[in-house]
Amino acid sequence: MPDDPSTNSAFGWSVSICDDYAIIGAPRNGKPYNYGSAYIFKRNDSNWAQQAMLSASDSYELNYFGKKVAISGNYSIIRASNSAYFFYYDGNRWSEHSKIATENLPAVDIFQKYEIIATMHNAIIYELKNNIWEKVTTIYTSNRYGYIDHVSVFDNYAIIGKTAASFNGKDSGAALIYKRIDGNWKRQTTIIASDGYEEDHYGTAVSISQNHFIVGAPYKDHNSIRDVGAVYIYPIDTINPVISGYVRGLNDIPLSDASISFDKLSSPIKTNAKGYFEKDVCYNWSGRATVSFENYIFEPDFIAFSTVTNNIQNQNYKVPTSTITGFEILSDQVN
Repeated sequence: MPDDPSTNSAFGWSVSICDDYAIIGAPRNGKPYNYGSAYIFKRNDSNWAQQAMLSASDSYELNYFGKKVAISGNYSIIRASNSAYFFYYDGNRWSEHSKIATENLPAVDIFQKYEIIATMHNAIIYELKNNIWEKVTTIYTSNRYGYIDHVSVFDNYAIIGKTAASFNGKDSGAALIYKRIDGNWKRQTTIIASDGYEEDHYGTAVSISQNHFIVGAPYKDHNSIRDVGAVYIYPIDTINPVISGYVRGLNDIPLSDASISFDKLSSPIKTNAKGYFEKDVCYNWSGRATVSFENYIFEPDFIAFSTVTNNIQNQNYKVPTSTITGFEILSDQVN
C-alpha cells in the first residue's frame, strides 16, 4: 500500500518491476479530479518501501496519470490520457525528464535505453542518446489488424498485441514480433493462437523478456465455460513458417504469374518464371491456399493447412490433361 492511501485512487491499475524497483499506477488519485499518480517502491533486503510518489508537472482534471507504467534502471515511463512522461532517478530523487504529447496512447514500455510508445496503429521506438530520448523509428502496423492494445520491448525485440485482428474470427487477435537488425526494426513473426476463436482478444496483454514472450487472451473460453482466459508462451526466436511449391501447366510447363491466395492473409502472391511461389504465413495459421490462372482448372485447386508452425515445401498445383474454358484439350494436342 502507498504511504498516503486514498479512496478510489485505483492503486494497482498498472504495475511494472525491474531489479529492486517497482512502479504502481494510481490513475484516479486526486479524486474527484482524477489527476493520477504513480508510486515507486524500492526493495531493501526482503522489504519493499515507498521511495517516491510521482505526478505530472502539468496535472489537470481527467489526466489519469498512471494508466500505464513501466520501469527499467534509472528510468520510468508513465502514460496519462494524452501524454507519456519520462522520469529519471539521479541517485537521490525521481524527477520528470521529458514528455511526449500525443493522443490515443494505449500502451508504453521501457527497457534500458529503449522505450516504446503505442499509438492507435503504430508503435514509436525511442533510444536514449546523450541523455535525450530520440525517436529512432516508427513501426507501421496494418490497419486491417485493428488498434494496438499493448506493447513490450526487451533488448533487440519488441512485441505488439492487437486484439481486433481477425484470423480465426472477429477479434480473435494477433501478436506481432519485431527484431532490431543493423539498426532497423523488422517484423520477425506474426502469431495467432493455435486454438484461437472469435472474440478471444488474444494480444490484450503482451510481454517479452530473455528467451520467451507471453501473450494474454482474457476472453478465451475453456470447456464450455465462457471468458476463462488463457496465456500463451513462445520461444523468442519463433519465426513465420514458409509455404512453397510450384504451379505447372500442360506437359509440366511452369506457369508464371499464376495467383495463389491464402485465407485471411494479405493480397495473393504470383509465381515466378519457374512457376515457383513461397509465402510466409502467420505462426499457427490455418486455412486454404487457392490457385488461379486465367480459366485453367487445377488439381488440386486448393490445399488446406492446419496450424502451420514449420516450413512446408512441395505444395504443388498442376493442370490436368486440361480443362480450359470448359473444353477438354488432350495433352498430346498441345505443343
